[in-house]
Amino acid sequence: MKVWLILIYLMITSPALAQSITCTADVPTDTCKTVSALFSRQINSRIVIADPASFRREKESLNKKYETLILSGDFRNPAIPNRYSDDILFERDDKPCPAQVFVSTDAFRPLLKIKKGPKGEFAGAEYGEGIDLTRVIDVAIYVDGFVEGCAWGILTYLGDEVNKPRKRE
Repeated sequence: MKVWLILIYLMITSPALAQSITCTADVPTDTCKTVSALFSRQINSRIVIADPASFRREKESLNKKYETLILSGDFRNPAIPNRYSDDILFERDDKPCPAQVFVSTDAFRPLLKIKKGPKGEFAGAEYGEGIDLTRVIDVAIYVDGFVEGCAWGILTYLGDEVNKPRKRE
């Protein structure tokens, strides 16, 4: 039974087990090497470290794809919503978990100052140039946890379905 669950898990979670980390052409080489080194090599999604312009184009492309799908009566969003959707884009194909993750280099910029409004409320933030390793690690942990959490959630669901008592007919 466990072998079947593992096979189903592998079929659902990713199109390929060999996960890769790539960078778009406009990402500086040193940034690409540093960021790539901190991401887990064990998750089953392709990770693309993208410059802000490439990230925006990919996000717009997925939005157009979603609009087309809605018009055809298919309501599956190719982008999985997440709390950091301004900088991280989880893209799925026909499987429920992310097949590809786009991460904007903007997610790694160091936070210089938090701006406050007249009543002390949050009014934005000011970011510096370059990358902050702490932010890279935070993003890497978030992406790894999101993808692995999805995969393990499906595996747990499948395990519960297999172990459910069935009525004999």
